[in-house]
Amino acid sequence: QAVGIRAYAANGYIKTTGENEAVSVYNVTGKLIATGVAGRDIKVANKGIYIVKVGNKATKVVVR
Repeated sequence: QAVGIRAYAANGYIKTTGENEAVSVYNVTGKLIATGVAGRDIKVANKGIYIVKVGNKATKVVVR
């Protein structure tokens, strides 16, 4: 279960908490743009709004 998982943006990266959970990053149109593992930073190319799915939980993240 992805309990207590957090996703947020910092310095052009999407950061997530947790361990060994699969992370998927989607743009606002639903296109998958990046994947990774919770606890590791994911670099995004552009500022904007992303949907970040960690395990079975999804959240909106704004990269500024």
